[in-house]
Amino acid sequence: MDGTETTNDVLGNPLKATAAWEGDALFIKTWGSINGNPIKLEDRWSLSADGLTLTVMRRFSGSGGRQVDQRLLYSRVATTLKNAGVPAGFHSLTPELTVPNGAQAVEFYRRAFAAEEQSRVPAKA
Repeated sequence: MDGTETTNDVLGNPLKATAAWEGDALFIKTWGSINGNPIKLEDRWSLSADGLTLTVMRRFSGSGGRQVDQRLLYSRVATTLKNAGVPAGFHSLTPELTVPNGAQAVEFYRRAFAAEEQSRVPAKA
């Protein structure tokens, strides 16, 4: 999260990225091409003061100079009796991560978001 450039594989397309904190916001820049079409993403991730809303402001630039701005809002949902079927220690949303180098990705999320790993099922060799 220090602005170091990395390369990530997205559907067989190498994309470059940097991520760095600026105050309380995380800035992620990603660029490259997918199937020969140039793309550029600029994200600003920020958490509300009460810790209940994650906002991602994204600018997508593609071929022909076209730009699209997005605002993505993620709200934390309090556990209530309505979701009593949720196992103890889990929340109403339990993400599953299936990626190459999953341990490396989990370490990134742990450092970036103070995430806690609940369980792991490693891929069979």
